[in-house]
Amino acid sequence: MKSKATRRIATKIKDLPEVALNSPLNIEKGLPFPFVYYPNHYGTFISFSALENSERFFCSCAESSVRNCLELKGHINEQGMIKSSWGFHHDFCNYYCGQTTDAVNFDQIFSFKAGLCHQCNNQTPRMRWCHEMYGSNFRQYYGWYIGQTRYGLGFKGKNFLEGKCPPEISGKLIPYAEINALELMDDDVEYIIYQKTMKELDVMVENLARKTFGFRAIGDGWVNETALHGMVCKLFSGREIIRHFRPSFLENLELDIFCPELNLALEYQGQQHFIPIKAWGGQKALDRLKQRDSLKRELCLKHGIYLVEISYQDPLTVDFLKDKLSTFL
Repeated sequence: MKSKATRRIATKIKDLPEVALNSPLNIEKGLPFPFVYYPNHYGTFISFSALENSERFFCSCAESSVRNCLELKGHINEQGMIKSSWGFHHDFCNYYCGQTTDAVNFDQIFSFKAGLCHQCNNQTPRMRWCHEMYGSNFRQYYGWYIGQTRYGLGFKGKNFLEGKCPPEISGKLIPYAEINALELMDDDVEYIIYQKTMKELDVMVENLARKTFGFRAIGDGWVNETALHGMVCKLFSGREIIRHFRPSFLENLELDIFCPELNLALEYQGQQHFIPIKAWGGQKALDRLKQRDSLKRELCLKHGIYLVEISYQDPLTVDFLKDKLSTFL
């Protein structure tokens, strides 16, 4: 069965938000600074302001990504001055520099403030990064943050920053660092290997971005649910642990993790169980989910199953689980 993790983002073409093509300004009330300045189409970095035309800030979580992007793209000259604004809002240089031809020091241009972005506030962008023809539902809505994740790791394509890019990534890129695209394409076998390497890295980056928003990894279950399952298996080594247990008495509901020997079930409850999320169907979806959660509790109680609920706000650590499950250990 195909994953349905992100299908609920939009169900009808007419309901799809606009694609952010020409650096639009959008007002998004769920954010601390609601004036949101999207970058050029397929850009990477979103900035925010408290009021229209007031000082713009980037979220602090993006600072290393911004620095790496400018270095990778050759936007910084030998004097450490910024000379281009690709990937940002179209009037970036005008707004910060006064003239598009000026080159200005990084610290004079960029202001950062913690907790501003969609990622830090568990919010879905109100615009889309790309058209539905050109990306998965997750990429459509969070493409900026996929790019930000990539730059945070210090690489783009086959180019990487020594000392900043993790060795497990740079090691895969070193063989291609000094080879241009035409040379690669001349060698069919080498080009196939190169494409496979790039695909693997693309999936790795997107999965990291998905994890920050609580989405399931490509080809896997919920990221945090998967982590929880691994911890439970370690704590109850030697006992049978079942994922996605669906007994008949649960009336088509399922338990994320179940230990038959202990009649113990664990449920990981992401933010969609507590607050309305537009990407998941808003308030109506939240109401339906709460009804299913309530029914699941009642049925587990009726059939003698001890149900432990783990919130996305709980620290997902072994020590926390040991304390939470101390009765069974």
